[in-house]
Amino acid sequence: MVDPVTILGFITLILSNVTNADLDVCDFSGEGILEPGKITLCKGKIGVGRTTEIICPKILKGSGYDLFPNTAANEAYAYHYPNGRLDIDAELRPTDYKYIYGSIHQGYVNFELDGNVVKLAFRFPVDEWLVSHGADKFLYLCMSPDTKVDNDFLELIKWHIINGTRMALDAEEKYQMIHEISSELVNKGIGIVEMTSLAYPTVAHGCGDVPTNLFLNKADYDTETQSYSCEIDIMNRSNVGFFCTGKLDPPSCLYRLYDMENELFTNIDVRHVYNYGDLLYASFKEIRGAKEFYGKCYCRNAKTNEITATIVFKHRTEHLCDLNYFLKNGNPKSLPDKWCHFKMNVGESATILFPPETDYYTQGTDAVTTGESQEAFYTSTLVPKDIKSNCYWRVESSTIHPQYGALNQILGPGAIEVDDTDRANGKIVINYKKKLDSKFGDSNVELVYYWHLHYRGTPMSDDTRASVLITLVCYNDNRPCTQM
Repeated sequence: MVDPVTILGFITLILSNVTNADLDVCDFSGEGILEPGKITLCKGKIGVGRTTEIICPKILKGSGYDLFPNTAANEAYAYHYPNGRLDIDAELRPTDYKYIYGSIHQGYVNFELDGNVVKLAFRFPVDEWLVSHGADKFLYLCMSPDTKVDNDFLELIKWHIINGTRMALDAEEKYQMIHEISSELVNKGIGIVEMTSLAYPTVAHGCGDVPTNLFLNKADYDTETQSYSCEIDIMNRSNVGFFCTGKLDPPSCLYRLYDMENELFTNIDVRHVYNYGDLLYASFKEIRGAKEFYGKCYCRNAKTNEITATIVFKHRTEHLCDLNYFLKNGNPKSLPDKWCHFKMNVGESATILFPPETDYYTQGTDAVTTGESQEAFYTSTLVPKDIKSNCYWRVESSTIHPQYGALNQILGPGAIEVDDTDRANGKIVINYKKKLDSKFGDSNVELVYYWHLHYRGTPMSDDTRASVLITLVCYNDNRPCTQM
């Protein structure tokens, strides 16, 4: 048993250096923080009306440091926890802020070089709006630029955050055990910043009557009517938001909706509706059976009564995950691991579009990957390869990794049919034909499909990876379990 004093010699935990209730400072430039053999953890918070600063020295006692992800090149990136939870199996990746939280305005995250330090500041005024996109915690690392940030290194960091206060471990020994390299890098010290967003709504999708970065999806803008609109599939979005600075139509929007003929109806499977000032948001129940759904609300100008925004709620029985769209509309390395997630009833289908599985050689602008000018060989792969007969699966909300097995044996004969006739052109169709095997009881089942883009001659950690998650709704007595 290692003495607790020895533990603190290797793992230093710093609660935020709070100078007042609205200011957090994680400053690694001070004396005795980045010391040989120490992994130092500082905890900060972001929220409306708060300022949080991260300070990392460029040079300390002759050693070089920097803040990672490298904010000098990518000001809008952080390591985030998938699903807002950190565990040893979670993958950490540099992720665009917009997949972590949303705000009405931009420009409240500032990166600057201030003398011998790198400073990253989060400043949100009291009149700002913030919503969570599902990841309530994210990380920054203050460390030597020579440190290789690969999966093994991130395993080390996660281990210390999870177990640092509960177990005894020599940080240098653990680092060497993983990397089998000189201990000099660890001896420079490593600083970890764990950022937590204060409680505000978890709303990822929606739209409103003003230009906004609150939501992940982009609203359509009609230049003729000068109004915004969006369509949301309520089966696949837990919380949906509508931002209206005018007046709602109908006033009881989300409890009551207009149909295609602008007739009001009220038979809506909604769990909760929250009125958060100008932001209205709701969580919907799972749609009862494989049926179409359509409803809408308006936001109107309080003075002129003109429509300024329209939100349409739909349920589609044919789902689409277009990986090509993600690849062509942004840097895929900044996206969360789970690019698409569908909930499917019996009778529904999902189509996955992806770059054809072949070897590519690109010269000049590479639109399939980052859009940057480069020359590269790369290979596109969707797994499982034997997708018609096998799958990766797990019970919904399980913390274990998806298991590999035969479709008919796991889910029941004929439950899932996969059409891969157009796989060579990058198209797969998954059909949910029959209810799941009774052994699953009242539990939904998740199918996971993995897509992998490998750049030849580069480390595997530089590859682009994505997953497509399909949740199969369970049935009892021919009714979805959620209705029982």
